[in-house]
Amino acid sequence: MASSPSLQLTTDQQCVADLLAQGVHALKIPSRSGLGLVVVNAALHDLRCMLGCPDASRAVLANLLIVNDLVDPPRVPPGPEPTLSHGQLSLMAAVATNSALKDIARASSMPRAQLDWELPRLFAATGSANRLQVVVRGHGWGLLGASSPNAAAQEACP
Repeated sequence: MASSPSLQLTTDQQCVADLLAQGVHALKIPSRSGLGLVVVNAALHDLRCMLGCPDASRAVLANLLIVNDLVDPPRVPPGPEPTLSHGQLSLMAAVATNSALKDIARASSMPRAQLDWELPRLFAATGSANRLQVVVRGHGWGLLGASSPNAAAQEACP
């Protein structure tokens, strides 16, 4: 497990953070961790607050946990890295840093209506079922994070 010198996570918070950063859906964390749903939800709330983003989506929270070295980086997903367009890379970075769909559209410079078309295309291109998996896989491939082509777009918390 990675650790940040400025933030100390409880054992439950670390467990939840690790599973979230592996792309495990929040509703499946209790069965994977042995923690109760109330404990998992409290840990997710506490993690969001500790990172200064109380309204962050799971995808944004996972990104923050990874870029702040609070969890080990995700493993590279099986199979070849997808070839993504510049627009898809921009959309991936927007998903990693924005929770609301209107903000994702704005950050990726597209009309909100176009996002309804582009987001499923990004899911298909990355083999992801949701925004959380897009972020986790993006980090696994090195497409998100400090050394990624989109590093400057990932700095702020929404």
